[in-house]
Amino acid sequence: MPMLSFKVTAAEAENIRARARREKHSLSEYLRRSALPVARRGRVRLVRAKHTGALIFQPAADAVPLNSAQVRALLADFP
Repeated sequence: MPMLSFKVTAAEAENIRARARREKHSLSEYLRRSALPVARRGRVRLVRAKHTGALIFQPAADAVPLNSAQVRALLADFP
């Protein structure tokens, strides 16, 4: 998988890391979601299903339903 890198000040780096922690994402996931429109458009989060306890995708209340392309983008780096 290709890797991108860029330079930021120490303060900017801490700000980015703090935002990633606040949103409970890895740094890579936070940057991907910030940079790629598909990831933002879906506004999906993982939640535990009440009945099964499984992790499931839950869109924001005002989000349009997910389509197959959005699901593939969200799962692109799934282990």
